[in-house]
Amino acid sequence: MLSTTVRHLRQCVLKKCLLSSPLHQKQFCYKSLAAISKNGQRRDMSTEPSTATASAESTSLSDAKSAELASAGDQELEPCILGLFAGKVNKNLTIYPELDSVEEIDAVHKTVEPVETFFEEHVNSSELDTQAEFLPPPLLAGLRQLNLFNTASSLSAVAQARLSECLSADASIELTLRAHNSLGVRALLEGAKPELLHRLGGALASGERIAAFCLTEPCGGGAFAQPKSAIQCKATLDTDGCNWRLNGTKIWVANAPVADAFVRDQPGVSVGPREVGLGVRSAAVGALHLNNVIVSDASVLGELGEGHRLVRRVVTAGRIAAGAAAVGSLKRQIGQVAEQCKVRRTGGLPPLAEYPMVQRRLARMAGMTYAAESVTYLLAFLSDQFPEADLSPEAAALQLLSSRAAVTGATDVAALAGGRSVASREFPYERQLRDALTLAGVDSSPDAVRLQLSGRGVKYAASVSADSAYRFLSARSVLSKWRIMNEINVAGETHNLAVHWHHSLAGIANTLEIHIGAFTRAVRGCLFYYREDLPKQQLLMQRIADCSVDIFTLMACCARASRSKSIGLRSADIEMDLVTMLSKEASVRLENNLAGLDIERLYTRHADSEFGRISDFTCKFGGYAVDHAVSRNWN
Repeated sequence: MLSTTVRHLRQCVLKKCLLSSPLHQKQFCYKSLAAISKNGQRRDMSTEPSTATASAESTSLSDAKSAELASAGDQELEPCILGLFAGKVNKNLTIYPELDSVEEIDAVHKTVEPVETFFEEHVNSSELDTQAEFLPPPLLAGLRQLNLFNTASSLSAVAQARLSECLSADASIELTLRAHNSLGVRALLEGAKPELLHRLGGALASGERIAAFCLTEPCGGGAFAQPKSAIQCKATLDTDGCNWRLNGTKIWVANAPVADAFVRDQPGVSVGPREVGLGVRSAAVGALHLNNVIVSDASVLGELGEGHRLVRRVVTAGRIAAGAAAVGSLKRQIGQVAEQCKVRRTGGLPPLAEYPMVQRRLARMAGMTYAAESVTYLLAFLSDQFPEADLSPEAAALQLLSSRAAVTGATDVAALAGGRSVASREFPYERQLRDALTLAGVDSSPDAVRLQLSGRGVKYAASVSADSAYRFLSARSVLSKWRIMNEINVAGETHNLAVHWHHSLAGIANTLEIHIGAFTRAVRGCLFYYREDLPKQQLLMQRIADCSVDIFTLMACCARASRSKSIGLRSADIEMDLVTMLSKEASVRLENNLAGLDIERLYTRHADSEFGRISDFTCKFGGYAVDHAVSRNWN
């Protein structure tokens, strides 16, 4: 992995090319875990050194700030969500981080003020959606004037997340800028050589050139979710030993039809036509075809053989931005539909907001938004505090959580809006639902993400445990059910989550600790039974992934709510209600998934077999092959 110092030097090279902007007049520092007591109470920071130094005058990090961040990056972050697979709880999941001062919090929010004003005055999302053309030149010029093509290296991850919330007011604009900043420019920051940054940095920072990040392949989906051997796009060393030849095709590339970080007139490069999909209709999405394209060694990103690791870091940044955008969209939709529910009546009956079923929908939307927001900003804080940490498993959990929340929330809004959601262009509900469905598919499919997350989790669980139980993983003999049950029911760690959180959360903390123990035993049982064949059991791996996401999400929400209650935030009591509701819903899902991972079920050997039989029957007959409901056998 590239050292923090190397990455810092690359960032400094690009920052010299960046433009001055009010958006980038403030840098932010973060309160370390040591600055917060176990119960979440604030400590007096006046006598304690800050983890970083704020710079209000410069558009880029000062040398002292950069050196401090580089030093922080050398600290290792213990696995967060992966640790749960082995029954380990990272302390970073028990205390929610925060900005260091009121001034810094205000600065983050002020970052978006000019952007919000621009959207209100100049962006008509309904018109853009109807025209289904790429963003018009005057709109792009406005985005350039706001320096919105120049955020990847000049803003903290927290500030970028807050900005993504604001940009979600128009899904096409948000996707265009996310593909440019969080993916394209981020890849250069992570792996480009100084001469390449000098050549492209200024044009990319100004928005004169637009960047894209090519990942998805025609036959394999997102390359990040595939094993390295399955990636079809290849780079081979040319006969001169100095250049590389690229061959292959990447599809569904955001910004591909308008991106020009590569040389368009270079032989072998061709870009497919702009594709207009179900939603996000003003974004530029297309395919990139490479046919014996010669690339110099100076243009190679990262070290040879380290491409997959670089992609992980880039995709992680993109998923944090996508999670923040989903949060922003959900907040906006809740505001829209809440106003409708307060005034909409049927005859002389009370307004919709007073009906329990409507209240349940609104509460569920608020809960999903709170969960996605809690995880998004937890990862943003961790990304800033530990710049070298691999947060890709946590980002995968965020992608599953936020995309599901966005689609479910948009569906609930459409249901509450009634006929307005489809019969009138006056309201944005139908467009927002289409956008949510489209953005949910921009990344790898949810099933691929689940397999990727659970695969890494069970591998970590098998590798870190030192007890005798895992010594049997390589054994060729089949263990008896009772031997396995005896091995997996050994006493696990006691985490005492209630000690870390506000006393109001003691009941939820105890329940969560029970779930963590049951989840750990379930993973151990599956590893014992299937050993190296466990990754092939996709339905089990799906349940394992869903359990880990629920536990991880609930821990982030509890830590945030505990902090809010301890410091007396205005919304603290409602946050407690939200966490209570989320805990009840998560407990139901966890109990169902853990039941499917029970050792008794594994030994039945017929678990979930009906899925395969129904699928085989359907495929054999080329579709729905059940006799019609009015059919009859006369024999």
